[in-house]
Amino acid sequence: MVAEPTHDPAAPPSPIPGTSIGVELTDPDLESAIRTTLAAVEEQLHLAVTSDDPLVAEAARHLVDAGGKRFRPLLAAVAAEIGGGGNADVVLSATVVELTHLATLYHDDVMDEAPVRRGAQSANARWMSALFRTADGLEYVPNMPTEEIFTTPDCRRAEGTLASTRPLAVIGDVVEGLRFTVKDGKIVDVAADHGAELIRAELASDERAGYFGEVALVDGASRVGKTGVTFFDVLYDENATCHIAYGMGLPYAFDGEPDPATNVCNIHIDFMVGGPELEVDAVLADGSEVPLIRNEEWQLASAAHSLAS
Repeated sequence: MVAEPTHDPAAPPSPIPGTSIGVELTDPDLESAIRTTLAAVEEQLHLAVTSDDPLVAEAARHLVDAGGKRFRPLLAAVAAEIGGGGNADVVLSATVVELTHLATLYHDDVMDEAPVRRGAQSANARWMSALFRTADGLEYVPNMPTEEIFTTPDCRRAEGTLASTRPLAVIGDVVEGLRFTVKDGKIVDVAADHGAELIRAELASDERAGYFGEVALVDGASRVGKTGVTFFDVLYDENATCHIAYGMGLPYAFDGEPDPATNVCNIHIDFMVGGPELEVDAVLADGSEVPLIRNEEWQLASAAHSLAS
């Protein structure tokens, strides 16, 4: 339900909510009516981008919170005063128009690789996208569909044992049952049911190849994972489940210069580690742990509750 804007002629003048174009109106009643309609639109905009999922909510409201001129809702509000004035239908229409406009800005952020939008960090700079360019400037998306949320780890801090949960196509063969032993961030032992020598050869090709360059989380809702198919092509298979890559880190995952702990290497090989048995936790700065994935399902709602409390 969209609330009817309430017109209060006695209300003191204030900047038109959401606008920054310096509109000056000589009729105080008209100005007050437009402010009231725009205030109702602003409220509906924030309601429209609300979600129980914290990540979705943050991304959806990013540009709404950044503000802007709200020129389109302003035009709708002015046009409405020519007729019967602001009402719930006008507010709904103005909200839909502005949401459509905001959607085009998200698209522009990706295509233009804009670092700033409306005076704030752009959505593209904040979350990135899977858009890349060749040396000749040709745009392409190598991961389609892309299902992962990824980052570059501190390559010095991995420790323990690790097992791949899916076959890995490498150098014309398929590695099965891949297992790693990791110490001080580096892979120190490789075992596999088949193809271990292929992995050892890759790790020997660069002195930094044994350190990790990527950690990516993918839940069970992945459309690639739901097919139940192993494609033996990493750009498909990595979108099926959680995965880790040994080798080169991802410098574009940082705002500004990459962290010194980012691995630098000539190779980057993803292998899958996800499945129903995998449990992923976030370790916070104070040492506390927050669950992120259980049984291939995101635990973001409970994680947000834990952080809030």
